[in-house]
Amino acid sequence: MKSIKLIFPLLILAASCGSNSDDKKTDAADSSATETTATVPEKVFPQTYYVGDFVASVYKEKLTYTSVNKITVSIDSLGRGFIKGYSVVAGNERPFTGSFTENANGKYECKVSEPGDDKYDGVFNFTLMPDSGVIQGTWKANDAKLAVTERTFLLRKKEFKYDPTLAISETIADEQLTGGKYEADFGPEKISKDVAKYNGSSVELKVSQVENMYKGDMEIIRNAIYARHGYSFKSKRMRFIFDKFVDWYMPVNTDVRNELTKLEQKNIELLQRYEKHASSYYDDYGR
Repeated sequence: MKSIKLIFPLLILAASCGSNSDDKKTDAADSSATETTATVPEKVFPQTYYVGDFVASVYKEKLTYTSVNKITVSIDSLGRGFIKGYSVVAGNERPFTGSFTENANGKYECKVSEPGDDKYDGVFNFTLMPDSGVIQGTWKANDAKLAVTERTFLLRKKEFKYDPTLAISETIADEQLTGGKYEADFGPEKISKDVAKYNGSSVELKVSQVENMYKGDMEIIRNAIYARHGYSFKSKRMRFIFDKFVDWYMPVNTDVRNELTKLEQKNIELLQRYEKHASSYYDDYGR
């Protein structure tokens, strides 16, 4: 009987040890599986900008609309079938999320949606071509009552970097500034060559330099300060000029006030003070 009593506890102990061993193997297997899942490679892009024209393709001719705006699209991350980023256009920055598939050519077919809580939100369908640095596609508005309900775009990859030396070219002279106070009487304002004389981001402006300038010229010199920081203009008047005639301009931000240097702030204050009382420049026949 004593031998039987001794054998029975030993059997229990052996079974217990075997169970612990199996548990450890299972735990190790579970741990390995977890690590494998966590290390599945994900294609995550650093913040990458694509810039180009956002062109109206479906619109209501009887309503007022802007046919072309400059748009910047940022791809923040792309992996496991999920894509995330945002767009900046016409003074609006809107996030988007969606899905993608990768085709045999290494291109990504993407469908992304904006949140839907803004009147101008919609859905993008585009092809992302990383090797050539191009995004091409369409945008469709959620609201079918808008003046423009669909747009097309072909965007190219471009790095944004603040550069205070970027200048306005003289070739902009004699272009029109729409939306002036007396446009109904005299036609659109004109831009003079003075607009290219001064850079409000790199030189401290003097009263003697600006006191006799035309209003429109001062307005562009002042807004060029914001443009160098990538400000996206809500004003159609400024957007028309910078989108169309300033090749270095790219909209990447809707608020750059905290980015302005002390020199720029001082020049902006001076220009605004003299803009209030300045006259506008019109063609001779329009006077």
